[in-house]
Amino acid sequence: MDYSKPHMLRDPETVPYDMVKDKLSNLENKTTQALCCFLYASGCRISEAIQVKRKHLYIQTIKDKDYLTIKAVILKKGQAVKLVYRQALVGMDETWLVRPILSFAEPLLEDDVLFPVCRATAYRHIMKAVGWNPHGFRSLRATHLAVKYKFTDQQLVRFFGWANSTPASVYTKLNVEDIAY
Repeated sequence: MDYSKPHMLRDPETVPYDMVKDKLSNLENKTTQALCCFLYASGCRISEAIQVKRKHLYIQTIKDKDYLTIKAVILKKGQAVKLVYRQALVGMDETWLVRPILSFAEPLLEDDVLFPVCRATAYRHIMKAVGWNPHGFRSLRATHLAVKYKFTDQQLVRFFGWANSTPASVYTKLNVEDIAY
C-alpha cells in the first residue's frame, strides 16, 4: 500500500511535545507554519480553521497570564454549529506556538479570513510540510494538554467544545511514561 499519498497517511503517533515544537518552529513557509501552529494551538479541524477571521483572534489576560483566545465554530457533521473559545498560552511556555500565528495575522484586516484556501489545498500543504494528517494535530494537542499541563477530561471537554468526555479518551494517546507514577 502506498502511504505517500496524502489521503493514505495516518494520524501521527504520540509525538513528544518537544518534537512538535521543533518541527513547527522550523517550517520555512510562513503561511504553512502559521496554519500548522493554529491547528495545534486551537485543536480545530481544517474546515473550522479556514473559516476563522482575524477578528476572532485576540489576547486575553486571565490571572496575570496572557492567552491567545481563538473564537472558532464547531463543524462536526450531525451537530449544531456553535462557537467555542480556545486558548493558547502566550507566556514563556508557548510563545513559539503563538508568535507565528500573530505575526501572520498582524497585517490582515479584521474581516479577513486567516487562511483563504480550500480544505484540500490546506491539507496538501500540511502533509507536504510535516507529513502528518492535519487532524492528528487535534490528537497531539489533547495528549499534550493532558500530559504537560495536567488537563482533566472535563478541562479537555471545555477546551475542545465537546458535548461529553468520550472524545477525551479517543484523542488522548498516553504512553507508558505518561501514566507511570
